Amino acid sequence: MADYEIGLFVVGLALLGTAILPRLLEHRPLSFPIVYVASGFVLFAFVPGMPTLDPIGSSHLTERITELVVIISLMGAGLKLDRPFSVKAWSATWRLLVIALPLTAALMAVLAWGVLGLLPATAILLGAVIAPTDPVLASGIEAGAPLTEIEEEQHPRHEWGSVRFALTSEAGLNDGLAFPLTNLAIAVAGGSLLVPETWLYDWLLVDVAYKIVVGTVLGYLVGYLMARLLFRLPATEGMAELMDRGEEVMAGVEALATTLIAYGITEQVHGYGFIAVFVAALALRHAEWEHDYYLELHDFAVLAERILMATVLVLFGGASPTACCGR
Repeated sequence: MADYEIGLFVVGLALLGTAILPRLLEHRPLSFPIVYVASGFVLFAFVPGMPTLDPIGSSHLTERITELVVIISLMGAGLKLDRPFSVKAWSATWRLLVIALPLTAALMAVLAWGVLGLLPATAILLGAVIAPTDPVLASGIEAGAPLTEIEEEQHPRHEWGSVRFALTSEAGLNDGLAFPLTNLAIAVAGGSLLVPETWLYDWLLVDVAYKIVVGTVLGYLVGYLMARLLFRLPATEGMAELMDRGEEVMAGVEALATTLIAYGITEQVHGYGFIAVFVAALALRHAEWEHDYYLELHDFAVLAERILMATVLVLFGGASPTACCGR
């Protein structure tokens, strides 16, 4: 089988899974990732003619595909949040990001260095990798679709909604905020902890301050401009009907457009694209607080995320025979 046809088959399998797995796995102790990875393993290990997958040999393609899954999931996470952006309302989020994330990364780095004997740069990198919450695979405990929390807060007991909000908002930002720690590991690898003046200034100025600020500002601008296009410009009769009913097949495609534009522009000027995408989602979400079209934007982003995630997990399972059996 040619690689192109195999690629089509894998994507088709992922599409089929997104359609039937929710019904098959309902009330069963199985998750989507387990099924996809197992399917990929069986497919590539036992079906004759399947190629050998080498994610390390194709590291650039592997990085870009997984990156795409994450940024689309960040857009979906941002659109879920029904709470106005403020220091007080997001206090649980700030505690998780400012205290829990760096503390987790630091403790892991110390343990990896002192107990496992890893080099300082490697230990810091391990802490940076482990500290963030995965926004894709943690989606099962995240906040619900847009407008959900607005309804829940009218109920006298909505504590669980507050927990889900904190987890979702933290997961949306912590991947981007873990990049300074990753760059810290790179800086340490190229310099020395004993001579920090050779790299610490550049790390603080560029990797912490500049890239975070650029990601935040550009993300807000892209989200704000997209919201103006969607909700402020005069709509034609056809567009108004689309936004009222949301039944056409392309409803919600603006979520994907916002994701790609925010990420592409920010990365081009060396900012943190992950932060830009999530901030763009927040800016877009807060433009028309209770508009029903946010459900379409969210659903489109979630569908795209699930299809891509399923494809990546099937391919991950397909690469497992090479890793464990040398196939």
